[in-house]
Amino acid sequence: MEASDRTGFVVLERGAPNGHDGFGIAAITKVNSSGKPISYGSVVKIPANSWGKVPLVTPIPQTYFLNNIADGATGNAKNPALTVPAGQTLGGIVIKTSELISPGQTIYGYSIFGPDVTCSSTELVNVNNPCFPDQTRTEGGIDLPSVNLGAVKLTSGV
Repeated sequence: MEASDRTGFVVLERGAPNGHDGFGIAAITKVNSSGKPISYGSVVKIPANSWGKVPLVTPIPQTYFLNNIADGATGNAKNPALTVPAGQTLGGIVIKTSELISPGQTIYGYSIFGPDVTCSSTELVNVNNPCFPDQTRTEGGIDLPSVNLGAVKLTSGV
């Protein structure tokens, strides 16, 4: 699709209504014949606590999350792996595709990174680059539910 002010990506996260985690996001601008990203736009930082302050669902549901390493890191998914703790809910943010790359440029999707990733767009294709920290420490902890969407069409008010 082409980047525009009328398309965006919705990112959802589990956390306190006013305490969602920060992250980096970059547009995938080129893929190889296998669909693997081979080119990115720049990383856009979404600061912690910059998300909306109102829970998306009230009362807060006890939603189940899938955890692919819950079974002793075997890769066998455990479902449900986790219930949402009391006081946490789903928060969301919409990121316009035009905020990630220039309008009219082709976008194949996005990748999410820790808030402390300092890679250039060319370095993002190799996770062995030193711009990928091996420990995010207290800066991260984003809890993405499996309900994260792909691209959405924005109609008004965003």
